[in-house]
Amino acid sequence: MRSTLQKREKTILVITLLLSGLFVLDKFVVSNMLSSWSRLNSDIDTQEALLKRDRHILSQKNQIVEEYKDYALTLVANLESADAMTPFLKEIEKLARRSRVKIKDMKPLSSQDQKQEQETAVSVVTESPWRNLAKFVYQLQNSPQMLQVKKANLHAKTEGSTRMTARLLIEKSTGL
Repeated sequence: MRSTLQKREKTILVITLLLSGLFVLDKFVVSNMLSSWSRLNSDIDTQEALLKRDRHILSQKNQIVEEYKDYALTLVANLESADAMTPFLKEIEKLARRSRVKIKDMKPLSSQDQKQEQETAVSVVTESPWRNLAKFVYQLQNSPQMLQVKKANLHAKTEGSTRMTARLLIEKSTGL
């Protein structure tokens, strides 16, 4: 038995197969191409934004180079002052140990805190008996590094106590 399709059925079959083929083509080929193009467009937009930012940075190249030089000079100056500060702090600690003075706090003062930029200064908070503190100050004044106590605030730990708390501003003398 031979089945023959009528013209109308053949037309419906061809249209159905054609629509099915178009659906498969759209689903697997065209939509992949569109998503790929969309991704590429977003990548291009991102790269254009980065390029615009880089152009802006390059247009400010001279200003950035000048700022870098300023910061580099400041950094070198700070490192040099830190190198100069190390023996100064070691000397203070050594003299404090010798005179049995407890250093509670020691803060190097920055050049902004100092009246003259060339001076090296430290704020030191100590706690000790009066006799040891006097010995410490004497050793500071007679130090080979020419240390000077520029300012001293003394307070008794308690009423009638021999223990003193002292806040000292110690500078390295320039010799003038």
